[in-house]
Amino acid sequence: MGLYLSYVRLTNAQLAQAEAEPDWRAAILDLAEASAWDDETEPPLNYSLGKNWDGIRFLLDAAHAPANIINGSTYLSDPNAGGRLETLMHPAEVATASHYLSEHPFETLTQHPDPRAMNEAGIYPQVWDDRSAEESLRPAYEGLRSFFSVAAHDGDAIVVTFG
Repeated sequence: MGLYLSYVRLTNAQLAQAEAEPDWRAAILDLAEASAWDDETEPPLNYSLGKNWDGIRFLLDAAHAPANIINGSTYLSDPNAGGRLETLMHPAEVATASHYLSEHPFETLTQHPDPRAMNEAGIYPQVWDDRSAEESLRPAYEGLRSFFSVAAHDGDAIVVTFG
């Protein structure tokens, strides 16, 4: 098991419809849940960093990237309730994050992830070595860049799910 971080795209129309509902947070989560299992759509409606989320966060923090790339900005679930945490990134935030990611390929975040520093900092899942850091984080980051690029191009919002 473990802690995973995933992203789901929502169109402006879906976002507007959900936000019109009295319980708009639940409406957004319902849409995101339905899209999270859609493996057929191209480009994909969802992307998962899996357990690489904290390693990517570590690299982005060191590069002073916008915090909302990992955390989102608008809570959809109670952050103090325990369990799964869901946040929303509005289309403008997605565009800002996408711009940052497009301007910063993996090589600019670090010449090589430092597994010792990552383990000492308690970066989840704390099993980093030279090979796993590079082999796990590079494709996870490149997938994140691609996902955000498509979402920004389409003007989508993103729901971030952690748990």
